[in-house]
Amino acid sequence: MPILYLEKISDGVYIPYTRVSVVDDRPADLYFDLALSELTDLGTPSNDTIVERAYREAVVRQRMHQPRFRAEVLFAYKEKCAICGMPEPKLLDAAHIRGDKDPDGQPIVPNGLALCSIHHRAYDGHFIGIDGDRKLHVRPDIVEIVDGPVLASALQSLPGTWLNHVPKGKKAPDPYRLEKTFKEYLSALPT
Repeated sequence: MPILYLEKISDGVYIPYTRVSVVDDRPADLYFDLALSELTDLGTPSNDTIVERAYREAVVRQRMHQPRFRAEVLFAYKEKCAICGMPEPKLLDAAHIRGDKDPDGQPIVPNGLALCSIHHRAYDGHFIGIDGDRKLHVRPDIVEIVDGPVLASALQSLPGTWLNHVPKGKKAPDPYRLEKTFKEYLSALPT
């Protein structure tokens, strides 16, 4: 019988293991044994607090267009983050304005933004929004957090500013796609 096993990391934080089976079940004794596959070995009780270095091979789905899309977007943006101007290509991503599953999600420069890692994650997670006029918006709950200089500089200083480092002409971010994604940002705002 397959079963989902959850290992407790801390209060409210668990790691799921899916390759687990019940191998011995004694309902009268309220007892059962689980067999973990070699891919999800949790260790023995004597070392259950030690994080094991274990690896497994996995089949991953990779976008065939991604290397070319990245190269074209970073070239169009002169290898700078569209939001903060970070000039280090190793820290930049080619972010999709509309994802691959969307009909408007083609791997073309007008559907891309060169973003540093933090701004890419914030954009994809709807922590920041960019409207069709390229104006930046930040979730109000993020703006109100009292924290150190990274949050203040990376996100809290953005509301009301604009994308600064964008290509012009046919390679500029498509306002229609930006606005479509901006509507998703607005619908994801906490109430």
